[in-house]
Amino acid sequence: MKEEKISKWVKDLPKKGFMTFSLTDVIEKFPDTKRSTLVKTMYRLSERNEIQSVWRGFYAIMPPEYALKGEIPPLIYMDDLMKYLNKTYYIGLLDAAVFYGAAHQRSQVTTLITSGFSLRNSEKKNTKVVFFTKKNISPSLLEKKKTKTGYIYVSSPELTAADLLFYEKRIGGLQRAFEVIREMGSAFDFSKVDGSFFSTVPLPVIQRLGYILSLSEETITSSEILYHKAKDAGLRFRFTLLKTLKEKPKKLPRNEKWKIIINQTIDEDI
Repeated sequence: MKEEKISKWVKDLPKKGFMTFSLTDVIEKFPDTKRSTLVKTMYRLSERNEIQSVWRGFYAIMPPEYALKGEIPPLIYMDDLMKYLNKTYYIGLLDAAVFYGAAHQRSQVTTLITSGFSLRNSEKKNTKVVFFTKKNISPSLLEKKKTKTGYIYVSSPELTAADLLFYEKRIGGLQRAFEVIREMGSAFDFSKVDGSFFSTVPLPVIQRLGYILSLSEETITSSEILYHKAKDAGLRFRFTLLKTLKEKPKKLPRNEKWKIIINQTIDEDI
């Protein structure tokens, strides 16, 4: 009987606008029920594909359209989970680029960038969530995007491009970063970047971004705007490698404007 009451409470949550809940919520709702009974009920609901355990002690309710597959897309519950964990976050890298025109670059992995202590990566069935950590996340560099069940925070096009270069080894290298940034070209508006962009994005990444933007007709105007914004912000460029290496090789071509040592060739015709 208790299990039926708990099950009904869970099933009624979507009617009230809730698609997630925590074990703490269940304990508070049914204070006279043993914890072991509550945990066992959660397990049985998971086995019946009615809910999915997406974090220890945190559950997402299975939308009917995903019941057959038995997997809930992370974007549906991620904002609620980050609130539960009290983390500032944003969807980043290739997942963010999808929102800005790079649709065919969609990854099989959902990437979240969070503040504070690092979180362990999560993998359930065919769903994998990877976390990166930053010391500072500026709200002015994020955009709020609507999902089927609410909202999520996504890096702005400009921050997305910078992150693609900062984490280039994690997405398949500089060549892929260039291709994604080129696809995003129409989404950029570097005229609106402010001090928070220049204070949170490392200077070498800004230089690499300016250079990468200059390689394509779709983004060359953005490169010029970024250059003038960087100069207005008082940034002083020093020669840096296009691709990070431990040692700085000699006698390589250089881009004088962005102070880039070109130690990797970018194929601009792909």
